[in-house]
Amino acid sequence: MPFDLQAVQNDLRAAKLDGWLFYDFRGRDPIAHRILMLPASMRTRRWFYFVPAKGAARKLVHKIESESLAALPGDTLYYASQDELRKSVGKLLGRAKKVAMQYSPKNEIPYVSIVDAGTIELVRGSYNPGLALEGVVLTMFDARNNLARQVMKDVQKNLRGQVYETVIPRNVRLSEAPSHGRPAILYDIESKGAQSYLQLAEELVQRHRSAAVQLKHA
Repeated sequence: MPFDLQAVQNDLRAAKLDGWLFYDFRGRDPIAHRILMLPASMRTRRWFYFVPAKGAARKLVHKIESESLAALPGDTLYYASQDELRKSVGKLLGRAKKVAMQYSPKNEIPYVSIVDAGTIELVRGSYNPGLALEGVVLTMFDARNNLARQVMKDVQKNLRGQVYETVIPRNVRLSEAPSHGRPAILYDIESKGAQSYLQLAEELVQRHRSAAVQLKHA
């Protein structure tokens, strides 16, 4: 089963993100391998794969392993030295500002904290030194799943003030939308999933309005 680029881009746009940056070194990130549907291969060098919310995906691989991401769509950038790697990460991301990665600040949520802090520093320094966490959104949530409920409790406990109250549920209509080539909100605006994203958008707007008011009266 090939990687469904369009489905991921639909989700990124719904979440108001500029893209998703995947990174791995010697198979440390099973989430990346599972989502990207990467075939088994010997990958001993660092690689990056950037999925923008719109447009073509881009790859960054070491020159020695130039075909390590050949199964994925998109143009390829190459590096050999550390300096080339830093410069290429910036080119890979372009003008993206809000980028998803498998990272949890201070490793407070070990379930998703896979990307190391050094790589986060590399990403921040390469294109956006002021990169900051906008907030945490729980998605694909299944209240019937004990592990999902436990993860939600851990996230809310350890990231107080950063987690959005809106939770995006696992929803059939959300899953169907990409195969019809439509955003979930246009595919079935009455569905529970679409309504959750609309609620998230409203919560985001309210957060920014409150922050603006506080700044004005500071």
